[in-house]
Amino acid sequence: MPNIKNKRYRRGALLVDAVVAAGISVLAIGGATATFISGSSNWLRGLGRIGAESQSRLGVRMVVNELREAITVTVDANGLGLTFTKPQVDGQGNFVMDVHGHPVSDGQTRRIFVQNQQLLYQVGSNTRRIGRGIVLIDPYKPGTDKSYRVFTPGQGAITRQLTVLLVTRSVDTEGNNYYGRKRETVFLRNIPDTTR
Repeated sequence: MPNIKNKRYRRGALLVDAVVAAGISVLAIGGATATFISGSSNWLRGLGRIGAESQSRLGVRMVVNELREAITVTVDANGLGLTFTKPQVDGQGNFVMDVHGHPVSDGQTRRIFVQNQQLLYQVGSNTRRIGRGIVLIDPYKPGTDKSYRVFTPGQGAITRQLTVLLVTRSVDTEGNNYYGRKRETVFLRNIPDTTR
């Protein structure tokens, strides 16, 4: 008889062990799932921020690269666009100069402007998008007036330097907004000396 009681006791102990093991497994799986969901949520937020920062950085970089060779720049009164010209280039890639040693315009009028949350670049009748997700409210700006100027010329009658500021927004799959902000000042090195 002790043999039968021992077997029943062992069977009962095995059942209790199995239930405890199953409970621990459920807790471990639940904890791992919660950690995964939390990590995924953080990853999505990070991805949204990276997307917004990348958009603003890329937009400013493209504008600055285009303006580095400009010989004239005129900023719109509202600061949302600008018109500029670039020098004519010969077959070897050198600027064509006038008799005074100043670069000669290539005759193309170019515009960069913000319209419908896009940064657009227009050369003649061709327009292409060089930035997206542009918002005209800067959430990082102190005070109650959050509006800003995309293009701000430096002091003086002739634009010799220009500050470009872009704020972009990206939205994740859950509808959360993320903002990126990039500012850079470009010095216009090809403005003719006679106008200084």
